[in-house]
Amino acid sequence: MFYAEALYDIGHRCVFAYHAHRELTEAVALIASHPHLGDPRLSENFSTSAEAIARHFDLNAIAKSYRPEDGHLGRSKHERAYRHWCLSNTLFLNPLNDVDKAPISAHDILNLPSFTTSLGEPPVVIGMFNELKQAFASARWLLWEGMQARGIHFSDHGVMLFNTLDYPSYGLAVEKLKMAFRLSYSLFDKIAYFLNYYLQLGQQEHKVYFRSIWREQNGKVLRERIAGSRNWPLRGLYWLSKDLFEEGMKDSIDPEARELANLRNHLEHRYLKIQEYSLSTCSQNSPFHDPVARTISRTDFERKALRLLQLARSALIYLSLAMHHEERGHDRGGLTMPMHLDVWRDNWKR
Repeated sequence: MFYAEALYDIGHRCVFAYHAHRELTEAVALIASHPHLGDPRLSENFSTSAEAIARHFDLNAIAKSYRPEDGHLGRSKHERAYRHWCLSNTLFLNPLNDVDKAPISAHDILNLPSFTTSLGEPPVVIGMFNELKQAFASARWLLWEGMQARGIHFSDHGVMLFNTLDYPSYGLAVEKLKMAFRLSYSLFDKIAYFLNYYLQLGQQEHKVYFRSIWREQNGKVLRERIAGSRNWPLRGLYWLSKDLFEEGMKDSIDPEARELANLRNHLEHRYLKIQEYSLSTCSQNSPFHDPVARTISRTDFERKALRLLQLARSALIYLSLAMHHEERGHDRGGLTMPMHLDVWRDNWKR
């Protein structure tokens, strides 16, 4: 329900309320059947929350109108497999994908909420968010292709490499995995650039990074805009940045995020070797052990690239909902005039 309250789409908010009520009701029934497996005192809290939802939403009407199986997964078998993979890994830029892995969630409907600008000011943030969405969608596809590849690509023919006898993994598919990782990671600094512009934080452009945008120019004091904010999606972005970048956060909500930062550092600036198989620690005594490389098995790298893409998705959703919260709090004194924008058609994309 906290998520529902942050949404700008009323239809999505109703679906979240419907799911929340159903799960709270199921929890009450489970507590009654198996009181020894949990805390029976929670039953009253759950029941109270479910009743509050039922008072504010017409759950029967939502149940009748909500058709999760309505949705297009594509014409080809390949496209349908791709979209099923996205659904199962919660990778669509669509809040519904967080509560349902059905076809209705299989499109990237998330955009920015309605917002107000000064007269004559172009909708700059729309273009910025378009770029973020397209980069995310492309990174998602590259990861899928890299993970699904089964044969050699012709671009790898004649590229002479030597066998270092430590089971390295080479080829276009592996490079697609790396590109997906890089592209996903690049989104965070771009999100910081968006925030710096939209919130008018005043950070110098060459110092705008996702790890530092939250603090004043001296890098030590947390911005009052963040510290005192009741904008929960914005605070979610802040905590995501701490997971990814801040030293001393190894015991944070997502400790694996620190490993993602380490991998990115080696991938971009040092030497990362992806191996076909996970070698045991005893292989360090092998004459073919590479002491300079940061090594990781292909399976582990795929898993971490997927996790990074999921974090990037979360960040984009936080960004959109944070903007919605900000716009609700703006004083729109004076006259306003609506400006409607058409969508960029699929057949215009090249």
